[in-house]
Amino acid sequence: MNDCLFKPINLKGLMEKLATLITTSPESESEAEPVTFNVASLPAALQQPEVLAEFITTLQQCLTEDAAALTAEAERETLNVENIAALAHKLAGSAHLVHDAGLAQACQQLRQQCDREGIARVQQHIASLQMQLRTTNG
Repeated sequence: MNDCLFKPINLKGLMEKLATLITTSPESESEAEPVTFNVASLPAALQQPEVLAEFITTLQQCLTEDAAALTAEAERETLNVENIAALAHKLAGSAHLVHDAGLAQACQQLRQQCDREGIARVQQHIASLQMQLRTTNG
């Protein structure tokens, strides 16, 4: 899953989203540099001030909880690959929603090779995204 659509969606919105997917290749996505958080890249429903504030607060909370869960997994003597892969998948969904290619790519790599270095990379990207979210007026 690379993105999401919010219901209800009209045909125009669906066509616009499909057009962006057709021109985006997996190769170019994996080589993309991290993008700073941009409210304008969110679906229109999330850009409403009251909704945006709640979205950012909820996203911050989820990122904090997921980072703590990754830390707990990294501290185990034996890594639980299943738990780490599930956390990486969840974090990748958040990354795609806010167009953070760096975090998405780090999560994909972590899912493929669950190791402590991968966890550290994902946590660095989480910290960067959280900093960007804190500076966003929501």
